[in-house]
Amino acid sequence: MTVGETITYTLTTHDAYKNKINEGIITTKINNKTYTNTINNGITLIPITINKTGTYQITNTYTGTKNYQPTSNTKTITVTKKTPKITINKPNITAGKTNTITTTITTTDGVPLNEGKIQWKINGITQKDKNNKTIQTQIKDGTSNINYNIPQPGQENK
Repeated sequence: MTVGETITYTLTTHDAYKNKINEGIITTKINNKTYTNTINNGITLIPITINKTGTYQITNTYTGTKNYQPTSNTKTITVTKKTPKITINKPNITAGKTNTITTTITTTDGVPLNEGKIQWKINGITQKDKNNKTIQTQIKDGTSNINYNIPQPGQENK
């Protein structure tokens, strides 16, 4: 799973003969949070959201009933960073003028990012400011912009 993603953690409960268990309570502990759910047709669905990368232990405990012994198990899940998708919006460029180039930055599932910075390369050249520091523009509401002066033809080296 990725940071901030909500997954549905599915538990299947059955006896030694693979018969679905339809009674009792499942308690799931993860990341200092406890979820308590009933079993429905042998299945328990638990929505989980974790907002920090890392490896987490999920401990599931079946409390048992008059017909079934209590039991528990532990599984490990890994939460990774989201992979951003960057799209450069094709601007109308005018040579000899300053043009705004805009990027759209979202997660792969289309959620706009609202953190981080974009480092710009144009024609393979890392863009730098007048102090020779790499230009990085802030991402806000899923976009980041740079103003870039496109030289007039024949003026590229002047």
